[in-house]
Amino acid sequence: MKGLPTPQDERPGLTPLVDIAFLILIFFMALPVKRLDGKLAMHLPTTYGQIPLPAEPPPKVTIRVREGPLYLLGQHRANRAWDLAPLIRKLGPQNIYEIDATPQVDYASVVSLVDLLAAEQCLRVQVTGARREKRTKDGS
Repeated sequence: MKGLPTPQDERPGLTPLVDIAFLILIFFMALPVKRLDGKLAMHLPTTYGQIPLPAEPPPKVTIRVREGPLYLLGQHRANRAWDLAPLIRKLGPQNIYEIDATPQVDYASVVSLVDLLAAEQCLRVQVTGARREKRTKDGS
């Protein structure tokens, strides 16, 4: 009986065992990971001693920068940014300062105005203006 396998020749195949191992691995990887959410003891502030927040936002002050350079703040005009320092000091640092620059203005003019506002501790500054159009190599 040469054709029949003997019990010694029969070995279990490893392929199903590897498949099961990968399925178990995928199963545990797909489970949601629980995070240990701890609770911290903290003292929440009470209503005593709170500083009331202002109900309305601070006023917006617009400074227009035009070619030249020319700085316009309300009715005031100046050829240098630092000439506006007394007026900005008078308005105070709590305002929102909006710098409106045209595309023809060089960056140095806007930077000097930003430097002035930083020196006066004005931290709320917005720079707006129209976009400068891209020029081609022929200048058009």
